[in-house]
Amino acid sequence: MKLSKPNIGKGDYGSTEFIGTAVAYKSSWQAEACGTVDELNAMIGEAYTRIQQAKVKSDLLRIAKDLFILGTDIANTRMSKKDLPRITTRHIHHIEELIIKYEKSLKRIHHFIVPIGPPSFTILQQARAVCRRAERQLVKFMKSDKTDIKNNPLTLAYLNRLGDLFFEMARFILKESDFPEIYWSRDVS
Repeated sequence: MKLSKPNIGKGDYGSTEFIGTAVAYKSSWQAEACGTVDELNAMIGEAYTRIQQAKVKSDLLRIAKDLFILGTDIANTRMSKKDLPRITTRHIHHIEELIIKYEKSLKRIHHFIVPIGPPSFTILQQARAVCRRAERQLVKFMKSDKTDIKNNPLTLAYLNRLGDLFFEMARFILKESDFPEIYWSRDVS
């Protein structure tokens, strides 16, 4: 996908343009969802630099590339450009396969895990939380009054699975670093 040259100064008054749409405010749920997916992608870049395991890094790189497709999908809601890539069931199945792969090496848990550990663990926990925020913002956008919007429902499924994957990846990193999982208990004050 080719990018046009930057539109310097066009957003100075709080508005932006999405693919095939008129001007929208940067405070819209569409802008919030796109921005949070971008924030998540930057966080994945940070995680990539902190993680040592080559396979995890490879998985993160693929996810980072897929998040550009997800962002395009959110921005192209009127389907004005039909030749742009979209999130498909193939993307979701890939995330599900990764979840299963990471879960296989982990013991089952029965309590919440406190997000404390080495930086490679905590950055993935942050990515999980930002992913969940992106998911909530996308729901708000999809449920807004914009009846002419044609959203790809697979974008929500992708974000939902991705949040699960970050949790399992974080646990895997914790196990690999020999750092114990810290479980939350309501009995502790």
